[in-house]
Amino acid sequence: MTTTTLSNLTQQPTTELSKIWKRKSCITKIKISSNTQLRDDTIEALAVSEEDIRVTIQDIATNEQTYAREEATRNQQHETFVSKVAAIDDVIDAIDEAAKLIQHLSLGASFVQVKSKYETIHKRLTDNTSHSQLLQPVVAALTELATHGVNQKALTKIAQLLSEIRQQLVSEKAAKTDVEDRQAAHWAEFSVHLSNEHTRLVERKAQLEVQIQEQKDTIEDAQSWIEFHTLELENSEERLAGQQAWYAVQSEIYETQTAERAAQNEIVDRLQEHISEKLSTTAQFISKRN
Repeated sequence: MTTTTLSNLTQQPTTELSKIWKRKSCITKIKISSNTQLRDDTIEALAVSEEDIRVTIQDIATNEQTYAREEATRNQQHETFVSKVAAIDDVIDAIDEAAKLIQHLSLGASFVQVKSKYETIHKRLTDNTSHSQLLQPVVAALTELATHGVNQKALTKIAQLLSEIRQQLVSEKAAKTDVEDRQAAHWAEFSVHLSNEHTRLVERKAQLEVQIQEQKDTIEDAQSWIEFHTLELENSEERLAGQQAWYAVQSEIYETQTAERAAQNEIVDRLQEHISEKLSTTAQFISKRN
């Protein structure tokens, strides 16, 4: 009974402590596993986010390049339109001046009276390079007028040529204006689309930057917890190993002491048995003598 009680007294506290440290180690291992999974999953998510932001940054650059290119194209289109319309207006103005000149001649003005004006208009039409082919017939007619003299038939022909040319120029200007208006409307719509897309991409980039930072923080925190819990686990296992070593030593001491007590008890029992035998022999001897 005494042996069992001493064994229990030695074993029970150690066993309870061992259970505590084993349970603590188990919980710590679960925490390490959970944080490791969190870290690894977040590393994968971070890779996706970094690829997303790389693509988004490239999309922003492409958007800005497209905007700059299309804006430059539109500006060039507008400059060309302005230049060509100015050239058309200049020719129309020259045609109108020529028509006035022909009208004056038709009303009886002499060529000498309008010669200075004629030379100015003739030079203006001759020097024109934007519509030289269109103006060539009227230039030739005016030249012939100066060479062969003024007559009503020639004036009528020139007036008709001027009217036809003016109408062609007005139609050309209207066509170019229509193209300009359509190009301007297209650019207005497309530029709004590009601007909206740029805003969306910039906002997406900002969101990804926040997301990436959060993911990096999560990875760092998870790694810190892994390191913390790893040290905690090592400490728990060291304590458990210490408890087990202490229990082993105590058990060995107890077993040694128990064996020593058993040996001592055996010696005492033998001595008692020997003494009893001697006493019994002595008693028998005394009894026989009496």
